[in-house]
Amino acid sequence: MRTAAAITAMLVALGQQASALPRASTATCDSLASAKLGPNITVLSAEITNATSALTAPPAPAPSCTFVPNTDNGDSSSVIREIKGLTDEAACCKACYAEPRCGVAAILPKGSWSPGCWLKTGAGAQQKKAGVTLCRTHGKPLPPPSPPPIQYCLVKVLVQPAINIWVGLPLGGAW
Repeated sequence: MRTAAAITAMLVALGQQASALPRASTATCDSLASAKLGPNITVLSAEITNATSALTAPPAPAPSCTFVPNTDNGDSSSVIREIKGLTDEAACCKACYAEPRCGVAAILPKGSWSPGCWLKTGAGAQQKKAGVTLCRTHGKPLPPPSPPPIQYCLVKVLVQPAINIWVGLPLGGAW
């Protein structure tokens, strides 16, 4: 097992030998693959790699709905789909949030002719309807954009006898 001092000396030697790398103005990922760094240092590979950005979209806000008893919205032409048996207000609100085209939902209670959560576009007029609860969503978020893939040059180096170093460098030789 090598001591910390021996490993530090190897890394210093690696830094001194790094001057053998191609200059930034002419370096490419391909030229790094064939770079000679010294007798104890071997470039195993240098290849362009894609990675997903570490940036993430902010979390979506919790579903927020207003419930209006004895009220419906629109007619059968505005129905996106029915979730049979789902009569819980919070669960119906969440289901409407999950459906991108849903603007409102009509909740028909147990014991009615078709109990469930009717997801609707929100088109049409609002009307009084006994026993039906209208669920209107608020602040429905747009789906977050996908982060663009990031390309970089992944260089894998072996310092003999067994120190593996992986370095991700930006493309274009700007190191």
